[in-house]
Amino acid sequence: MISSKETVLVAVSGGPDSLALLHLLNNLKNQLGCHLHIAHLNHGLRPNAIEDTNYVCQQAKILNLSVTVRTISLSSTSEASARQARYQFLEQVSNRIKASKIALGHHVEDQAETVLMRLLRGSGTTGLQGILKVREDKFIRPLLTSSRTEIEEFIDALGLTPRLDESNMDRSYLRNQIRIDLIPHLKKHYNPNIQESLNRTAEILQLESDFMDTIANTAFNACKTEVNILKRNEFLMHHPAIQRRILRLAITKQIGLSTNFYYKHIEAMIDLINGHLPNGRVHLPNNLVFSRAYNKLTLEQSPSPLKTIAFQYEVTASKNITDLPAIDGRISASVKSNLPIKYPDGKFAAVFDWNISRFPLSVRNRRNGDSFHPFGMKGRKKIKDFLIDAKVPEVERDRIPLLVCGTQIMWVIGYRTSNLFRVNKNTKRVLYVTYENVNQ
Repeated sequence: MISSKETVLVAVSGGPDSLALLHLLNNLKNQLGCHLHIAHLNHGLRPNAIEDTNYVCQQAKILNLSVTVRTISLSSTSEASARQARYQFLEQVSNRIKASKIALGHHVEDQAETVLMRLLRGSGTTGLQGILKVREDKFIRPLLTSSRTEIEEFIDALGLTPRLDESNMDRSYLRNQIRIDLIPHLKKHYNPNIQESLNRTAEILQLESDFMDTIANTAFNACKTEVNILKRNEFLMHHPAIQRRILRLAITKQIGLSTNFYYKHIEAMIDLINGHLPNGRVHLPNNLVFSRAYNKLTLEQSPSPLKTIAFQYEVTASKNITDLPAIDGRISASVKSNLPIKYPDGKFAAVFDWNISRFPLSVRNRRNGDSFHPFGMKGRKKIKDFLIDAKVPEVERDRIPLLVCGTQIMWVIGYRTSNLFRVNKNTKRVLYVTYENVNQ
């Protein structure tokens, strides 16, 4: 983890884990030939957090180590926002002092909690790897194979009294619920060695993921024609599991990370690639745009967030195809007497009961107060809330086209149709509608 002459930034909160990490590395620094620098972030979430800061500064003085302290005020108390702020701070300090490694105090129990938490959230194999001992060749976790008991014994042996964070007992945080309630319950009623099992699962998946990444890297290079362009035919030759890794790898190559990208985003890219429409575009987080033009797949960053003014286009019986220049789109609509053998998925192609819907229809973007009755759900939902739940970036929400009949929204194009216009056993004729993005 650490090479000679490296500078290691040690993240220290003042709690037992980070305190043990600090003293462990300090005891070994001469043997390792490294230099240490302490980083402490006060999130401003607890009144007595200043005492933690003073304690860390006191430890730095005792060990004759330099320390960087920062106090911030978070607008949100969520685990995600605190984590993001913490890593941003550590990156900034490491860049300033030219530290090549950032040491964190995660241990065996943290690993088990992380795997279980991600399992509950529906993570794939990449997420279920849990915490990596070394990530990005920079973040290191020397205590990841040590237990909480071993850490406490080490602290006691040094005669140290760590700071205790009372928020660790706050059950409003999912990780605390898992540590305080769920894992003890699983230990008692299902598996007394649940933590060992979860850690073993993480180790197995880390090895398998490394192997899959090797295959995906080879596949990515075979598909790639330029830095941000892939060949669709080559891409489709690979197993779906490798396809998803190729896309994540493409994202990482483009912007240096793949965080903020979820299953839904990757599936939207896969749907575009597999779809029957030869041209299309998917807008992704971090201002990325993934587009398909026949056999060419392109991933690039939009030079600036797209701003869309209010638009509305009429869809009539006299025109089979309606252009939507405000969003570089095109919609086709036709009425058919025979019901489809296979129904489209309702994303970029959909069918509706023509007994309920009537021309002229319109395609427009959202308006204040818009709501609809999503297919497969009970009751109505505001368009704003629906798009937030669908993880549509805020800057893109005004570009999402809505198919409207009178005052009723029939279809949030690209996402979900309305339950009110669904085909049923009494349907005699159907309205068949498709949508595609085009480059103009």
